[in-house]
Amino acid sequence: MKTLKISLLTIVLSTFVNLSSYSQCGNDHHSNTAEDSWLSCTEEINPNPVRGSGHWILYDFGYNYELSSMYVWNYNVAGHTNRGIKDVYIDYSSDGSTWTELAYTQFQEADGTNNYSGFYGPDFDGETARYVLITVISNWGDPSCSGLAEIRFDLINTINIEEFEDRENLISVYPNPVENILSLNLGTLVPQELFLNNSTGQVLLHLSGNEIKEKIDVNYLSAGLYLITIIDNNKRVHLVKFVKT
Repeated sequence: MKTLKISLLTIVLSTFVNLSSYSQCGNDHHSNTAEDSWLSCTEEINPNPVRGSGHWILYDFGYNYELSSMYVWNYNVAGHTNRGIKDVYIDYSSDGSTWTELAYTQFQEADGTNNYSGFYGPDFDGETARYVLITVISNWGDPSCSGLAEIRFDLINTINIEEFEDRENLISVYPNPVENILSLNLGTLVPQELFLNNSTGQVLLHLSGNEIKEKIDVNYLSAGLYLITIIDNNKRVHLVKFVKT
């Protein structure tokens, strides 16, 4: 079992980008290596008391969001897809204490190939949640452990970068282009989360709270275009692009 603290926002660039530090998929395909998966081999007490003890995974988005679709990649390790989750309860919560059941459903077994495409799970249909809890009832045959590769959660409304650029510019970065140290000008903004993504959507840096400073060392980055996303204390999303030389 595992608790993942993630922020999953869908932002419209030229393609959809999923801000998740736990994403291993590309073009909706997934690898078949163990390092790209979650595996539980020890039962523990479930965060939702009515579920008792067992194998479970808890997603913490950090804030409450209106959720829509979920896309699932089951445990895809070649020769061990029978560890993949089969029957599951999916619960959600806004506070981590009061839980609502979304569905009792069955996840498809993965195919074990290195370009596994996954499947859609139940739709949240706009329900608001900070936490999503996946509780394993059975798997596809291996009683020792239960695993899952990845789940992508999408929001009801996507955010278009052009729309943000038409608003008052609350944040900026300099110098831009930058070689070594990138400075942030946050104005009166109170940042809660910061994500740094490359042009393919991969999260390269995630900071929260007091970890967010006015200067970021980007010397290690390859030359190219990058995106900084900041979520403020009012849960608004602010975006700024920069070029690394």
